[in-house]
Amino acid sequence: MQALEDELAALHAKEEGIRNLIEEFGKSIENNKQNLIEHDEKIAKYQHQLENIANSREYDSINKELENEGLERQIAEKHIGEAKMAIAEKKEDLEDLARRVEIREEDLAAKREELEAIIGSTAEQEAKLQERRDACAKVIDERTMSAYERIRKSVHNHLAVVPVYNEDSCGGCFNTITPQRLIDIESNKKLVICEHCGRIIVNPKFE
Repeated sequence: MQALEDELAALHAKEEGIRNLIEEFGKSIENNKQNLIEHDEKIAKYQHQLENIANSREYDSINKELENEGLERQIAEKHIGEAKMAIAEKKEDLEDLARRVEIREEDLAAKREELEAIIGSTAEQEAKLQERRDACAKVIDERTMSAYERIRKSVHNHLAVVPVYNEDSCGGCFNTITPQRLIDIESNKKLVICEHCGRIIVNPKFE
């Protein structure tokens, strides 16, 4: 469930990023449309000035300005076209993301139902185990209990206590245990901590 929730969060963040890009492209289109209006106004002004030129030098200068404004206008039109294409592509990406989000939300809903069913079916067993845990906690010294809780939080599967695996390895990380530590574990007289993963290792035959 956590993996699905993380994936959904990433997908929603991606959706937000794409929407922001679409908004930026939209602003670019509006800015370039305003540029087109300004270029058209300048072109009209220069064309009007051509009707009242005094010499060839002034004629060449105005024509140069007309040419520049025409090029700037073409660039603005090009930017508008590119932004419109980008918006169309991003909208397709949004549709694809929406489909993925819908599928993942359905998966998450199914997992929630499954988890609720599991919790309901194991509630009685969990309550009994909690009673046993509470009873054990009462006879364990505070320092050891604190260490146990710290180990539980630090390992991915929350198993703070593990048995010896295959007679010579830690049941949590499966690294080899030294012979002296194996003797200490077998004696059941002291807590033995795995030097690799930090879990408490116990004799599997103890209980």
